[in-house]
Amino acid sequence: MIKTTNDTIQFRNKQSPFTELFSLLRRYELLPQGNLTLAYHTKELKVMNQHLSNAKTILTQGLEDMFNLLGAADCSDASTKSSMLWTFLGALMNLSDALDTLQADTAYVLRQRKSA
Repeated sequence: MIKTTNDTIQFRNKQSPFTELFSLLRRYELLPQGNLTLAYHTKELKVMNQHLSNAKTILTQGLEDMFNLLGAADCSDASTKSSMLWTFLGALMNLSDALDTLQADTAYVLRQRKSA
């Protein structure tokens, strides 16, 4: 999330850009009971939820393959390429976490709407 003070933008978590981005993309609305909910139509939430599930599956499989590849390679030297790869994997893990959070939110709202 971004905190604005005196026209200065400060990021709360600079090391997790996907989490920051996804928190900004979530639209909320206030329900008459005073609760917050995602401000998307149910049909949109269902589509988002399915795409999130597919994206997480692809990311998980790709990450597993990359970690297996790194484990098989000789990473005893602290080369720049190895460091860059680990940084990229960290970013992918952050993306996966951001997708998990957004999917949890969409699934929760869909359950709430089904019970209403």
